[in-house]
Amino acid sequence: VTFTRASSATYVGADGLIKTTPVNLFIYSEEFDNVAWLKSKASITPNAVADPNGSLTADKLVANVASGEHEISRVFTVTSGKTYTGSIYVKAAELTEVRFGFTTTNFSSPTRGVFDLTTGSAVESYNTITYVGDGWYRITVTNTATGSGSANLFLNLLSGGAQVFTGDGTSGVYIWGAQLEEGSTASEYIPTGATISGAPRFDHDPATGESLGLLIEEARTNLIPYSSPANPWWNKFELSSVDVSVDNPFNYSSVRRHRATTVLNTHYFDRRPDSTFLSADTDYTFSAFVAPEGTGVDAGKMQLRVFQIGQNSASINFDLNAGQSNAHSGTSGTSSNGVTWSVSDYGMQPYADGWYRVWMTFRSSLICSVGIVSINSLNSPDYQIPGYASDGTGGYYVAGIQVEQGTFRTSVIPTDGATATRAADVCTVTNSNIYDTD
Repeated sequence: VTFTRASSATYVGADGLIKTTPVNLFIYSEEFDNVAWLKSKASITPNAVADPNGSLTADKLVANVASGEHEISRVFTVTSGKTYTGSIYVKAAELTEVRFGFTTTNFSSPTRGVFDLTTGSAVESYNTITYVGDGWYRITVTNTATGSGSANLFLNLLSGGAQVFTGDGTSGVYIWGAQLEEGSTASEYIPTGATISGAPRFDHDPATGESLGLLIEEARTNLIPYSSPANPWWNKFELSSVDVSVDNPFNYSSVRRHRATTVLNTHYFDRRPDSTFLSADTDYTFSAFVAPEGTGVDAGKMQLRVFQIGQNSASINFDLNAGQSNAHSGTSGTSSNGVTWSVSDYGMQPYADGWYRVWMTFRSSLICSVGIVSINSLNSPDYQIPGYASDGTGGYYVAGIQVEQGTFRTSVIPTDGATATRAADVCTVTNSNIYDTD
């Protein structure tokens, strides 16, 4: 079984929390003879020995017959303030020591260490070395970028502790499975080919923790550039919107709490998903993570609405305390300006701590009139146009807002400043003995 996905992605863990998969940012992670890997006074013998999994895919890094530093390296792009961890599997051959690390380019100081492949020792605190069997070690290095742009990760061969030496054209070490990822620790190795790859996702029921198996999804884009309503990109109308710290499916330090004001009016926040509007006669799914809060009559009552398509428009009401939803406007109709619309699906999926993911799938017949999505406060689950004066003591928590083209919701795609695309999962099964072909 082989798996690739050229992006990160989210899934629900066994604890009910939404998690994001790591991504190996290095392409050709096992093909060190590829031109993506730079060699200096060194050469690669491909498929020279069994890798840590027992397959003949590990390469040999050999010091050329020349005096100097013998290394393999990789150029990549960093963003200032982000932490990166590089890792690679190494096994002693004729040589037993390597130096592995980042150069100073766009890092405040060099992060490099010497690794002894016979004793399993590393000399610096920012390096780790872990024995994985059959003489193989996984070595790592971590650093935080202080600038944005190009950076370099390298692996030097050492001879008798010397970095500069004359090679013999045959001596070296075995290498396999290189990885670069964001974060301060090395995650499970993710093999790559011509594209970067995220790890496979094993999803779980968010309410029960039951394993749902391998999650395979098509590519989707969240058309909302800010999935949190905290950003001023969202318009708020007669709505108190503040950050609060409560348990939530994302394990965020805070989420947004929305309460209607005491003014007699409608209470909502809205925004057009992007500058090009949504397309006519096209299915979209609008979803958000919400939970009830407070004690007022409007506590836990809210509405998903496709706004500005006339008074009679697509909307779904939710009572989060009762766990109920209804299409009070119906599932199809014609707005006051003659636009036809329909809702093909809606519902609410329970998560832990009283949270739900609520959604509606809709389409409309006119391009220029479709585009603004809103979440409205309600004081009754039966209202179509929710105008009222609240006592300001109850409302709902909200996070993870998403609008995607398609007839069903997919895993949440967090955004923070731009729309984001989750690449398609590609899983290939080559051994017919593990599945039923009938």
